[in-house]
Amino acid sequence: AHTRISPESTLPLPNMPGAVQPLSPSTKMKDSHVVIWVFIFVASAIVTPMLIMQARYNYKPSALTMWPLYPVYIGNLLAGSFAPTTVPRSSWVGASRIFCLDASGQTLAGYGLLVVGPPLFAIFYKSVTVFTGLMSVFVLPPKCHPTKTKWLAMIIITAGLGIQGFDAFETFDKQHVVGALAVVAGCVFYAGSAVATENLMVNAPEKLEPLHAAWVVGVEGCFVCALWAVLTIQSAETARGFWLLMVLMCLSNALHQAAWFHLVGALGASTTAVLKAFQSVCLFIAASFVFCSVDQTECLTYEKIFSFIVVSAGMLLYSLPVNGRNGPSDSTPILKGHSAAARPSTSSLSSSSSTMSATTAATSMATAA
Repeated sequence: AHTRISPESTLPLPNMPGAVQPLSPSTKMKDSHVVIWVFIFVASAIVTPMLIMQARYNYKPSALTMWPLYPVYIGNLLAGSFAPTTVPRSSWVGASRIFCLDASGQTLAGYGLLVVGPPLFAIFYKSVTVFTGLMSVFVLPPKCHPTKTKWLAMIIITAGLGIQGFDAFETFDKQHVVGALAVVAGCVFYAGSAVATENLMVNAPEKLEPLHAAWVVGVEGCFVCALWAVLTIQSAETARGFWLLMVLMCLSNALHQAAWFHLVGALGASTTAVLKAFQSVCLFIAASFVFCSVDQTECLTYEKIFSFIVVSAGMLLYSLPVNGRNGPSDSTPILKGHSAAARPSTSSLSSSSSTMSATTAATSMATAA
């Protein structure tokens, strides 16, 4: 008797050489989660600054109080409150480093803003994308370094962000040098915070969980903000509209901070910095529709349109597939794969440094005390 061989039995098994390995449901789910987090990350980064601008125009709170930072750290606290377990001591120490870098960046950038003013601040702050790439090279393993194509894309994106606003250099003088250096130093600390987050979530022996990082940054940030409030707040705002905006900012920041930690872990620090640059040009367009009638500086101009085109071109270049690399890295195309950080359990919430884009960070905090 002859054994009948079914057509299915002649197909190569999944583990045979040359066989196409099917994607597991969990892998597909991770990819879909990244797409959702990217949408939340970009959308919340547009909504939050516009809420800040609305509060600034309507209620003119004192810039000295650094009031936009309160919703940032409360947002971290809200995101971290969903952690299923308590934060281990080793994780707390690592997350504290992230907070120290972030707080240092906030302090330096805030001081620089007061010295140079919003227009110049917005120009110098745009260097954060390049600094993130540089910090990745110095701190992270080679598999997480940007490729030459990614470097070119980041330079194009940074140049595109700086297209609008260079006329502000007409007012630049020696008194602004210290302020400009402070802003650039703040960008270095911001970049360090992002790279440290990726390193602790990916390369550390005991990987930092996103929710644990959010909780630690939120607790320590709220503590520092409370101390700063005691020193700077002379009278509390009583308008209900202001507090409603603050509540909305806290919720929006919770989503944004959650998306930040998740994406730094899933895509890498440099890719997340590129996404943050794209948020800025999207904010140009959104703010022009809402605030142009209130503030002419927010109106859409040819420079802003050209900036959007250049940054979008840089985004497309950054998203080109990378060939010849051993395994996924921080240079993986956006939404086409994950960095080395995709391996830890990053299916939960996440967090980071300031939610404000360059322009909005300036306009929201530049009101005189």
